[in-house]
Amino acid sequence: YVAPGSEFAPGGAVTVAGSANNTTLPAIDGTVKLAVGLRQDKVGTSSILTLGSNNLTLAGSLFASSTSILSNSGTITFNATTTGRTIIATSSPLGNVTFNGVGGAWAFNAQASTTNLTITNGTVTAPSLLTINGNYSNSGTFTHNSGTIYFSGTANTLTSGGSSFNDVQVLSGASYALQDAMPIAGNLTLAGSLTGGSAVKLTGASKNLVGGNATLHSLWLNGSASYTLATSDLTVSTSTIESGATLTVGSGINLIATTTMTLLGTLASASLGNGTTTFGNASYACSNVPSTGTLSSNIRLDATAGDCTMPALSYSGNVEAYNNSASNRTVTMAGAVTLSGTANLFVNANSTGNAILAGPSAAVTVGGDFDFIGTGGGSEVLTTGNNTWTVSGNANFTNGTFVATSGNTWVMSGTTKNLAAVAPFENLTLSGTITLLSNASSTGNVILSGTVTPAGNTLYLLGTGKNITGGSNTIHSLWVQGTYTLITSNLTVSTTTIDSSKSLTIDTGHFLTATSTMTLNGSLLSTSLGNGTTTFGNGSFACPTIPSGGTLTGNVRFDATAGNCTIPGRTYGGNLEAYSNSSSAGRSVIMAGATTISGGLFINAANTQNITFDGATNNPAVTVTGDIDFVGTGSGAEILSTGTGNWVASGNANFTGGTLTAASANWLTMNGANATLTLAGAGSLANFSASSSITISGNATTTGSLLIGS
Repeated sequence: YVAPGSEFAPGGAVTVAGSANNTTLPAIDGTVKLAVGLRQDKVGTSSILTLGSNNLTLAGSLFASSTSILSNSGTITFNATTTGRTIIATSSPLGNVTFNGVGGAWAFNAQASTTNLTITNGTVTAPSLLTINGNYSNSGTFTHNSGTIYFSGTANTLTSGGSSFNDVQVLSGASYALQDAMPIAGNLTLAGSLTGGSAVKLTGASKNLVGGNATLHSLWLNGSASYTLATSDLTVSTSTIESGATLTVGSGINLIATTTMTLLGTLASASLGNGTTTFGNASYACSNVPSTGTLSSNIRLDATAGDCTMPALSYSGNVEAYNNSASNRTVTMAGAVTLSGTANLFVNANSTGNAILAGPSAAVTVGGDFDFIGTGGGSEVLTTGNNTWTVSGNANFTNGTFVATSGNTWVMSGTTKNLAAVAPFENLTLSGTITLLSNASSTGNVILSGTVTPAGNTLYLLGTGKNITGGSNTIHSLWVQGTYTLITSNLTVSTTTIDSSKSLTIDTGHFLTATSTMTLNGSLLSTSLGNGTTTFGNGSFACPTIPSGGTLTGNVRFDATAGNCTIPGRTYGGNLEAYSNSSSAGRSVIMAGATTISGGLFINAANTQNITFDGATNNPAVTVTGDIDFVGTGSGAEILSTGTGNWVASGNANFTGGTLTAASANWLTMNGANATLTLAGAGSLANFSASSSITISGNATTTGSLLIGS
């Protein structure tokens, strides 16, 4: 007992013996008490125990009052072999402390501070706050009492002995080498470092792990543990997340896994794009991505130190293939990959080396965006693999390289999404609501089954023997540099170009509608006569400039609904239809020169206004291999104005329901065997010649010459 105002400064080691299990003083139990109170002169003061380097061994409790002063550079050893001992030492650090009593039990009743803390035998119950500024070694039992421990020493060791801590803070500048696994049931804050080859084992629920930009050799989440990595980053060599355990990477935080991760539980992020797990770094290639468990964290696959593999998994966070090296690096997809929900897939060359994402031979599904996001001098590269990629978000390949493997199909399926492409696709399907932010091209089949907004850009068709499905879309520009067939559904194009020796074939029952300009250096075809049609103009756009070059062997419709149009003198290899669906004004399709029609000539007033097929303006010679017929079902009239040029028809000529206006110098020659001429009151012929056997149905009038025979 050291009275207030007194100092006890022994000249050697002190042993306070006792055996009574009694914490009420006075007692013969080996207790040391540094009292609080007044001196005999009634002045309040401190009781002082100055041990220096001398050791103190006591069998009882230690009561150091809030005003006492304890100075110790030696070791205080508690050696009781019975329970119920108490330690109160709030005003001064205890220095080095050892507990060594078989069957002994000591409890800190208030916050305390030690240098080295050793539990050789017995049980120690922690206070609400215990600061350890030296080594910690436990071969007995440590009870954390839901308290907090500060580790503040430098170049120290830590041996848990299997006893769990609650909240642990490794303070700034502190460093501890783990000698065995360190179980923690509460929060862990790393401002300093925990080194050594042993694991930090987290067992708590709904707790935080503050990384402090530290590096751990091993991190282990047991059973039902759930932790959030918060405030700062953490690098871990070996990570284990057991079944039922969850580690969530907080917003703006990185968990960097460098060697091995065993994932049987869940690795998550705070939210999509917020909180990232990075596999690999500048020293370790990302060869440790787990293929088991639930990987819902945002993922960075860091190939800076070497190529790595992306497992065939379903990812519910963003995934980034990353390279910060001056050398080219590749992240290879091992198999079918799904980024679920709205998770994005990024490729990032952050230095001068390329970042290459190599696709698999299995399908890839991206629920969010695909984007090249690097700002370094290297290029982002995607090689697709030979299966299907389906992207529900935006796809942006600018500032990088897209390499479509033979057999690949790229599908854009999202709503109100954008496509910005540079290199050609193999097969391309736009099944969503897609805006083209740049030109796009394909060497394979193209399916426009969604709604495509062209935004002033061109779709290039580069393949041979391939198909395009129009989906009743309207696109700004189509450039055919291969051989394609329009199948399944219609397509409207503002500007169409077909290169020399290339072709576009319109399949049976479908329409290609050209509304502005067509440059035809190759061939525009139909699958057969009368099956598959190219329409020039529509209800909003008058007939564009009709090409005079190339080979136009497909069926054509000249739609004058929105205004008159002029067609060049040339050979038309299929049926030709002059058409109007106007209800506001009569329309004309005007022939500019000598015209050969290898199919039939049809005139169609589909609404209330007339349509005139006009030869009178330029008086061309016209040859029709097939029939001439008025086919409209509207109340407007079909009118054929011949001009003075001669007309030759090899098929039937039926003017029923319309008007024939023949110039006096015009000759109509019918040279087809067994053909039929039907005027039915449509008007009079000028000069008529029949060079083969024909049938005249009803009455016919000629105002000029009639020549029968050759």
